[in-house]
Amino acid sequence: MLLAWLLTWWHLSTEWNADEQYRYGFGVPMLAAWMMRRRFPGPMNPSPPRLAWLGLTAMALLTLALGGTLTWHDPLWRFTGATLQIGATLLTIAWLLRRGGMPLVRRQAFPLLFAALAVPWPMPVELWTIHHLAAAVTDVATSAANLLGIAAMQHGNTIELAACTVGVDDACSGIQSLQAMLMTSFFLGEFFLLRAPSRISLILSGAALSFIINNVRVLALTMLAHSQGHASAMEWHDFIGGTATLCGLALLLGIAVLLSRGRIATLAPASESIPVPMPEGVAILMILSATSLATHGWFSSFQKGGSPTGNGPAWKISADRLPPGWAAESVAPTKAAHVMLRFTEWQSLKVRNPDGIVAHFIRLAWSASARMPAFVTNHTPAVCMPSAGWTQAGTPFLLTLKIHGDQIPCGAFPFIRNGTRLLALQSLSANGRPELRLMDPSQIPGTYSRLARLWQEPLRQITEELLIYIPDPGNAEARTKVAAEFLGAILVPQKR
Repeated sequence: MLLAWLLTWWHLSTEWNADEQYRYGFGVPMLAAWMMRRRFPGPMNPSPPRLAWLGLTAMALLTLALGGTLTWHDPLWRFTGATLQIGATLLTIAWLLRRGGMPLVRRQAFPLLFAALAVPWPMPVELWTIHHLAAAVTDVATSAANLLGIAAMQHGNTIELAACTVGVDDACSGIQSLQAMLMTSFFLGEFFLLRAPSRISLILSGAALSFIINNVRVLALTMLAHSQGHASAMEWHDFIGGTATLCGLALLLGIAVLLSRGRIATLAPASESIPVPMPEGVAILMILSATSLATHGWFSSFQKGGSPTGNGPAWKISADRLPPGWAAESVAPTKAAHVMLRFTEWQSLKVRNPDGIVAHFIRLAWSASARMPAFVTNHTPAVCMPSAGWTQAGTPFLLTLKIHGDQIPCGAFPFIRNGTRLLALQSLSANGRPELRLMDPSQIPGTYSRLARLWQEPLRQITEELLIYIPDPGNAEARTKVAAEFLGAILVPQKR
């Protein structure tokens, strides 16, 4: 059972480390273990039906085997971590059933539910929440700024002031504080052993507090940007955010104390339980270990036999060979971009051709040892551009460009804002090989389609991404011509 949890947490820790909004996951295992230890004493009835126990154990091992296979096949898929979590939970329930029967299982239900909070949300749910939270926060902050006498206009998730703009990006949407508040609400409800109505009230209070303090934070940054400029607002960004979060947590603790009326329930008296026989535990451990080794061997042999590893990134962007009359300037990455994308290489240029057309290029790369967030593989222009006030002007389509003799397939996304048309192009590759994953959020592959690829080949991890933003000329031929012209001017093949 411990091995199953360690494998689960080891896999989930990569997402906790890569994605800042799930950093709280590092604290969940210790708190869940404390809750289980605290709830262990009490009535026991260690006589489960043997067939039911065997069926539950078999189901747990099969689920863990599927999760272990998915860690090789599709490690960035959040369903992978959820599968491992379910397998470890089922194995724990089987163990609890043998030790103390249903009374013990019922007592441990909440700690097991709490442990599930460490699993990252499904990507469609997370993207939907971020989009609506960011829109709501931007709307409230814009209205509040105007009420305070600061002229402000809302463009998507951007607040336009007289001298600068304030963007409410994914990190500022409030998703981080919402998830942290929910985890804290669950923990405080258990710490004070509140009754169910009080726990629900505490959870709702945590969600409301997270929304309120995030609105206060964005409004404070907007007022600071108005009075002292955008640079000053960015300088105080982390301090204001941290202070707001601490205030929210303190208020949540105060609400929990009020709901408990200052009383903490005492522990139940201990009762006798029956340890699981050693041979059964050894057999389960051997099955789990053999499954992990077999999965490792299968994918290793498959990759050696039929899936070459590639030769590294295919491109770099450079202004060294621009034709006469062209100009370019380098663009540094923002702190938010680095936090969200966790890239190991960044190149970005704004390029102007002799006709005055300006295009923006970004090249991101991830080393083989780097762990990108799962967010990256599903984060297309169709997701992020509306946050900057752009409206999708048509259905995304495939645009294949021929650059320096190579074919570059790109997902093309047309947008419009205030009468200005923009075409965003995205090209993904895995070790130099093109990878066209998805075109828009509605085309995120479903669970069954991704599971079906288990018997084809492991999904390759994205190692390089090209993003190109150009004025949209409107027709297919002009789009291909303009995009190829700009890419041919700044894109240089890597020596491989």
